[in-house]
Amino acid sequence: MKACIRCGCSVTDLENNGHFPLQISINQGLENIAQLLLDNGRRCEERDRSGLSAFECALTLGMYKIAYEMYKRGCPYIPRQPNVHLKAPHQNLDKFDQLYF
Repeated sequence: MKACIRCGCSVTDLENNGHFPLQISINQGLENIAQLLLDNGRRCEERDRSGLSAFECALTLGMYKIAYEMYKRGCPYIPRQPNVHLKAPHQNLDKFDQLYF
């Protein structure tokens, strides 16, 4: 992945199946790849074919460390408040709040 980025591959392009590389890395549990993509400019708010943003994917799958990285980079989230705009299980949002806020 690092070699691809160094050669100029875009981290924002949709794959042929309609998913962004960041969402794919999160769905596969590849936290280090997700972090690399974030460090190289991948935005977390855009929704892919699944209808979820990368932030919502991370929260849904319990990848709270990556979700917190996205929060620090500006993903819309209000700690300890109902975030009805997010498509993520409420129990996962509660756990995220407990861990980081």
